Amino acid sequence: PTDASFASSTQINPAETERTPIHYMFPTAEAAAEERQSDKLDDEILGMDGSDRTGSDMDTPFLDVDDEFTDRDAMDRRRRRRVEDDEGERYRGASPRRDAVTMFMSTRKGKLQVRVGSMIVGAALGGFVGKSLTNDPIKMSIAMSSLLFFTGFLRNDYGELSRALGLAFVLTLQRTRSVRKDYPTLPHIKAMIRQGPRKPFPPTEDGMSPWKYEPIYRDDPEFKMTYALLSMTLVGSFCGGNVPILPAWIGGIVGAVAFASMVTGSNARGDLGRSMGMRLVGLVQLVLAIQSELRILAKSATVGGHIFDKFMIMDRKHRIKDRIVAICKWGYDKVVPEQLKEEMQEEERPERGRRR
Repeated sequence: PTDASFASSTQINPAETERTPIHYMFPTAEAAAEERQSDKLDDEILGMDGSDRTGSDMDTPFLDVDDEFTDRDAMDRRRRRRVEDDEGERYRGASPRRDAVTMFMSTRKGKLQVRVGSMIVGAALGGFVGKSLTNDPIKMSIAMSSLLFFTGFLRNDYGELSRALGLAFVLTLQRTRSVRKDYPTLPHIKAMIRQGPRKPFPPTEDGMSPWKYEPIYRDDPEFKMTYALLSMTLVGSFCGGNVPILPAWIGGIVGAVAFASMVTGSNARGDLGRSMGMRLVGLVQLVLAIQSELRILAKSATVGGHIFDKFMIMDRKHRIKDRIVAICKWGYDKVVPEQLKEEMQEEERPERGRRR
């Protein structure tokens, strides 16, 4: 081809093509926003008129908003099976900054509850230790309470243990309400004294044994006849063994048999025994769940290892163990010979009397 034909073929009118010419002036931000707003209004008008709908859009079924919320509320009101809850649960791993203690202390109220809980736990531990060792629980409880309160501000293993103990106390108080709600005792006591109707526990069908009970719906309580029987047997043996009139072993056997027979009864008394037994089981499971969630035993072992290492270092420097052994030996030497002399004198006195 010649140069003239090539030039004529390359001369293309930009207005007749879909390409954007180089010298095209793009609209400003304000003009673009106004254009988008006008397009949105046009789409809403066409949607209200229904003139721009295609056949496929008209055939697509839709659910009204009111009907959707009505069906959702009806689904929430119906009794949900436990299988649905188990399938819907998903495990979420906790990062170091999203563990249970950090999440609970993210608010001021949570921080205050954890601090107060750690002080109460420290006071209880100090009172127990002080009563056991020095017979003065007040001073030791104040010291332990202050120690756990101040260590809770530290960002190390000691602070982790203090905060975990405080949160464990708070969670125990909060979750015991659900245990009392699931296993009530007041309705059964009223039924025993003929002040109210009987409410069978567990809520089984007519003629069904409690041994075969299985929770089906979400609001059905957890119940195992074996657990209830064992827990009430232990409680009965403990109560019977502390009766002052009977020997400990006889009272323990009688109490265990009496409480076990109460659990197996098919009356209001049996309902009360089963509810009490499962309440104890629920409390034990609650404590184990809190322990696994907060890992209190692992943190206690870590802190105990640190304290033991500190004592070993101090013992190497100051010979604390040797001094303690020397003091105990000196006290033993001072006390034991005097007791032996007294015993020998008491033995010699009867012999002298016989000779006379």
